Amino acid sequence: MRKSRAYRIVIWIALALSLVVLLRLSSGILIQPRWIMNQDFAQFWAAGRLNLMALNPYDPHQIQQLKGQIAGEAEVTPAVITLFYSPPWSMLMAMPFGVLPYLPSRLLWLVVNIVVLFISARLLWHLYGGSEKLVWLSWLVVLTFGPTYLVLVQGQITPLMLLGLAGFLYCVERRQNDWLAGVFAALVSIKPQLFYLFWFALLLWVVNTRRWKILVSLCVVILGATVASAMFNPLLIPQYIEALSLYPPVAWLTPTIGVILRLIFGESKYWLQYIPPAIGLIWFIWYWKHHHTNWIWSQVMPVLLFVSLITAPHAWSYDQILLIAALIPAWIGLVQMGNNFQRVLLFALYAFINILYLVLHRFYMDEYFIWFAPALFLWWWLVHQMTGVGTRLEFDKNS
Repeated sequence: MRKSRAYRIVIWIALALSLVVLLRLSSGILIQPRWIMNQDFAQFWAAGRLNLMALNPYDPHQIQQLKGQIAGEAEVTPAVITLFYSPPWSMLMAMPFGVLPYLPSRLLWLVVNIVVLFISARLLWHLYGGSEKLVWLSWLVVLTFGPTYLVLVQGQITPLMLLGLAGFLYCVERRQNDWLAGVFAALVSIKPQLFYLFWFALLLWVVNTRRWKILVSLCVVILGATVASAMFNPLLIPQYIEALSLYPPVAWLTPTIGVILRLIFGESKYWLQYIPPAIGLIWFIWYWKHHHTNWIWSQVMPVLLFVSLITAPHAWSYDQILLIAALIPAWIGLVQMGNNFQRVLLFALYAFINILYLVLHRFYMDEYFIWFAPALFLWWWLVHQMTGVGTRLEFDKNS
């Protein structure tokens, strides 16, 4: 198919359309003040620039002032002030983009995010045994997944976590390179609360298998990145701790079960947000007990991802871009499925869930999308029941 003229024509048309979309996005996101003041990349860029100047990258007022300068907004409105919550070692990734002026930096970050998503999808496709001829389907998963749009518009850093997951899986199971696996695992720590079960699983698995190189590599990368970031700003770590105490992320209404509990029993009871992850951890202890003797990361990763993201204490719906690591093996299973009717039905259900997600986002705030991850989990479970490809559930018949 690749040698045919029609294939080349389609590729060039797709490239042209992509360039048009990219130009439209850049003109809308990079120039309009309302986008600059409300998208997450502005915090990322401002934090990197502040750290380079030895200022506090976790000070929301300083971040807001920088955003106001580039957006042309004279007034600083504390009611909408946000900050960069990622830990100090992630500042090493923000600083290079803080060197550039905002406009080229934003466009470069958009391109980087697109490339990272496509590379991650390709790695996952090969890891789960997808055909090389059908590798374009992995990119179709990215393009048809609802959170992809929000991640790119917001300029979020979560795609780097997906790359970390994909690289970790590939190095552990295909390359057998534990040093590099630890480097990729460090990317998952950018937002450690999202895939929180990964850290418990990794620690127990390393102890169980004696693959200490992964843990050593992970710690070296995190420590090295923290030291490198602190060389520009020696007070970086105390500033991060102070920011978490003064501006805790629990003040935001995120689409999580914990927020629902707070809305029911009292918004001031922040501890309620940690009940779901506590339940998730209890489930994980049971899950580990039943599967640790034959632990295969590629099989357990999908269910660990779903449980973590559904029970996470703080997460936005675009953070569910990590679920691409669970959706790609499901797509591979559907491609290999013999029943065409069931395959078409499941693809149609997948499309409906994602279209509904995008359409409703035009009318509702993100806190209303608590249903999205559970809906995807139900779809994924249906695919697993019909194909049984690349997953291991707690209610599997072989458990």
